Amino acid sequence: MSDLAVVSIFRFDPSIDGEARFETYTGVSYNGRSVLDILQHIYEKCDSTLAFRGPCAVNCCKGCIVMINGKPGLACERRAEAEMTIEPLPKFEIIKDLVVDFNKVK
Repeated sequence: MSDLAVVSIFRFDPSIDGEARFETYTGVSYNGRSVLDILQHIYEKCDSTLAFRGPCAVNCCKGCIVMINGKPGLACERRAEAEMTIEPLPKFEIIKDLVVDFNKVK
């Protein structure tokens, strides 16, 4: 059994993109890692243009909340799975990719 994930991530930069898209990343080991670990790996090794909120160092700020396979979850706490679709929270204005403005509701 492979421990490599297939991760589909919502991508959208309102300053340059006409519409949102999903980008798929493969070959990322997920066993024992958090969703945030996976996002950091993709950023560091695959695509440095990916925007997401990183760790607060104390796992209590709730800033890394995203939709993971259709359900809200903290990327720093949620365990990565073999197949994941990661999206921003739907009710907030998108700043870029997975980063939303918590002060601006759609």
